[in-house]
Amino acid sequence: SNNFKAINITTDQEIYTISGSQFTFSDDKIAGIVDNKNIKLWYLTTGKEIQTLTGHDKNIKSIKFSPDGKTLVSEGYDGVVNVWKLV
Repeated sequence: SNNFKAINITTDQEIYTISGSQFTFSDDKIAGIVDNKNIKLWYLTTGKEIQTLTGHDKNIKSIKFSPDGKTLVSEGYDGVVNVWKLV
C-alpha cells in the first residue's frame, strides 16, 4: 500500500493523506486501488471519499480515468476489464 499526500504549496502543510496501491487523477477526483480488488474514489480538493467500486474477482492490475473524467476503466490480472460510468 502507498500513500498519496496532498500538500498546500504555499504553507507546505499537509491537507490530507489517502492510502491505496495505485492512483489515477481526473480534474476533480482521485481513484486508487485498495485491498487489491476494490477501487475508491475521493474528491481531489478535500480528500473526502466519494464511493467504493467493487466487481473484480481477482487483483486489479491498472486503473485509468477517461480524458473527461466521467469514466474509469480497470483491468484485472485475470484479463477482465470493467468500465465504470461515474456521476
